[in-house]
Amino acid sequence: MRRLSFSAAALVAAGLLFSGCADEPAPQPQSTGLAEGPAGCPVPTGPISIAYGARANNPVPELPDGVLAAIDKAAYAGSEITAFAVSGTPRDVDFQLTFHPQAKNPGAQRAEQDQLNQDLREQLGAIHAGNDEANPLATVDLAGRRAGPGGTVVLVDSGLQTVPPLDFHDANLIGADPQEVAAALKQHGQLPTLKGRTVVLVGVGYTADPQPALDTRQRNNLLDIWRAIAGTAEAACVGVYDQAGGDKPASDLPHVSKIEFPVEKPPVPCGTTVLANSGRVGFKKNVAVFIDQQAAEQAIGEIADAMRKGNQHAKLIGTTATDQSVEFRAKLSLQRANAVKDVLIRLGIPAERIETVGAGTTYKTHVNDIGPGGTLLPGPAAQNRSVVVELSCPNGG
Repeated sequence: MRRLSFSAAALVAAGLLFSGCADEPAPQPQSTGLAEGPAGCPVPTGPISIAYGARANNPVPELPDGVLAAIDKAAYAGSEITAFAVSGTPRDVDFQLTFHPQAKNPGAQRAEQDQLNQDLREQLGAIHAGNDEANPLATVDLAGRRAGPGGTVVLVDSGLQTVPPLDFHDANLIGADPQEVAAALKQHGQLPTLKGRTVVLVGVGYTADPQPALDTRQRNNLLDIWRAIAGTAEAACVGVYDQAGGDKPASDLPHVSKIEFPVEKPPVPCGTTVLANSGRVGFKKNVAVFIDQQAAEQAIGEIADAMRKGNQHAKLIGTTATDQSVEFRAKLSLQRANAVKDVLIRLGIPAERIETVGAGTTYKTHVNDIGPGGTLLPGPAAQNRSVVVELSCPNGG
């Protein structure tokens, strides 16, 4: 562990600090902190602990100015600043900073603050993952325990975990309902320790080679998953910095395996196309309302184009996860199939060429989405939510 006790002695030696009146209070850092951040979290003065994603497949972490300003504020308040490297098995604090300000006027204070930020960047830049794979969930837990109630936890990482219990090698997890992911973690006692802490998410959803990039929908849902985790863990506030991070990571870091995510394929003219709920034709929870009307109509428009060219008959089969009652699942799946039908009709496909079915959980592609103790498994549940399009071509062609 790297410990940095910064007392500004180097600045004194360089002649950058100037004496003031003995009873003049030391000036505080000039900063806007997190109060102007995306979620309006208050500027913290308690301990700050950073889950620092200096690992393979993740951009070199960069702290936003708002986070640096918050660190300055906390450091001047005498609070501890620590960091843990994100790795497969994070264990101990990698960096600890304590600060003893000595400046007596604004000019000296600014020089002292600049030196603090420079030292912070240098020390954080020396941190790197200690072992294979990535477990930001466990790292955030360690940071939360270190910061304590009233403290702040900063996750500077893509948020793509490669080990249980949040293993995104289950490709459907990236499109899972965020609240279901958080609920599953809570039910198994796997939420990080964040009650009463401020949580700041930096760079979630942004990757580096060789990890494939996430598309906008995947990135936004991943960010919502982390928001849901923090909220369910009773964080006091969740702030977000949507930034891509720095350069490609060093090549000698411990191995982190790639995650391959599902890619939407063009419709099959004579055969089966699955409109996954995690794709463009996604629906809001428990209703037949598209999450993104424009994206849904674009995807359904591709089905309509194929049907105009081939004069096919379409069978639209709604499917669901194993939640709610059997009756509710049948009704909802039919409503969602009909929502797709309505778009096809608006796009000029005759209603008599479209059949709709509400299969609920009875369709042949259904996979088990119930785990031990009756827990809904978010990844398989996401896979089961879809509208299946079966296009039958004339003469079987």
